Amino acid sequence: MQFAPKALAAYERVTVKPGRSKRVTLHIALRQLHYWSDKSGWTLATGRRDVLVGASARGTKLSQQVRTTAGRGAH
Repeated sequence: MQFAPKALAAYERVTVKPGRSKRVTLHIALRQLHYWSDKSGWTLATGRRDVLVGASARGTKLSQQVRTTAGRGAH
């Protein structure tokens, strides 16, 4: 399955003063990792995906690779 190179999954506007840090937790709904298949309906996109964090799509500051597998909670 081919996906768009980047897709907005969650966001929160945060102001951080220079020299300071702030912990932010964002939740990505499992449904956002599904795609529609005419054969099987909504299907979890399994495999490795990059999660990118930044001020914009071009301003990525952090990244982490995650892996999704079919299992509990998948439809």
